[in-house]
Amino acid sequence: MISLLWHEVFYQPIYNLLIFFAGVFPRPDIGVAVVIVTVIVRLVIYPLSKKAIYTQIAIKKIQPELNKIKETIKDRTEQSRKTLEVYKQNKVNPFSSFAVILVQLPIILALFKVFSHDLTVSSEILYGFISPIESLDPLFLGFFDLTQKSMVLALLAAASQAVHFFVMKIGQKEEKTNKEPSKEEFFRKTMERQMKFLAPIMIGFVSYAAGGVVALYFTVSSVFSALQEWYIRKNIKA
Repeated sequence: MISLLWHEVFYQPIYNLLIFFAGVFPRPDIGVAVVIVTVIVRLVIYPLSKKAIYTQIAIKKIQPELNKIKETIKDRTEQSRKTLEVYKQNKVNPFSSFAVILVQLPIILALFKVFSHDLTVSSEILYGFISPIESLDPLFLGFFDLTQKSMVLALLAAASQAVHFFVMKIGQKEEKTNKEPSKEEFFRKTMERQMKFLAPIMIGFVSYAAGGVVALYFTVSSVFSALQEWYIRKNIKA
């Protein structure tokens, strides 16, 4: 049931989009199709991305109130209840950021499945309005074979993730204070500093292990996300 749902909702639509956009060009460059599909995916999940950024900003604003609850209430059950109450009052869903990640996982798996086999066009899963093409060129821009591992694309994916993190941190300027941070605040800042270095490394490792197509997806997705982050935060401040 789950496999059928994944095939119908994610794999088949992604496959048809790739074939459609690859067929638009004189040389069916599947890499360009991946770039276009990635941008479409990011546009589709834009409302989720926007909500996640708004949530980050909202949590930042109510952080002093959350810290006060942790300092004054020692009972864990009561502490959790009060924290959820603050979230509800401010209409904040702390888990909204995970939705952006979860939605992309089946899409990445669909891309991986398409490129894990030979790139023979399967007319059985094409929609009736999609014209089949004879063959697909696995070379992105005539150079990167997306069916193989690529250190260059993996490094680009890691670098683009670092740029996204940098843009995100610029928009989250910390207010200077002489007050000693709480243990939770200290832990949060420590984790953020570690993720600044670990996230690009992990993305680079996964991109290399999974192959060129996943690396290309991560690269385009991170660049697009960085632009989205900059645009949304700029308009909020305006």
